[in-house]
Amino acid sequence: MPLFAAHQHGPLYPLNFIHALGPIHTSHLFSVLLHTALLAVFMYLFIRRALGLGMVEGLVGALSISLSGWSATHSLAYPDAFGSMVFLPLILLA
Repeated sequence: MPLFAAHQHGPLYPLNFIHALGPIHTSHLFSVLLHTALLAVFMYLFIRRALGLGMVEGLVGALSISLSGWSATHSLAYPDAFGSMVFLPLILLA
């Protein structure tokens, strides 16, 4: 895959605009927080709409995946995998 379209480097990834707003350490932290929040929101929507479960189950599922060890590890060590995982519940919802 060319660098132009890659998640970490490419300008085509919509959420990379964050890196133009400030220093790299601050923007990377904000990017991780934004991706974690998006993962929680998308998982909540998936649980509520696709699985038809209640609000409590949606909140538990969203918090469980967004604050899990996998998410914490991959958001810092493997941002490409985490960036892809963020959109998986949204893709399954469609």
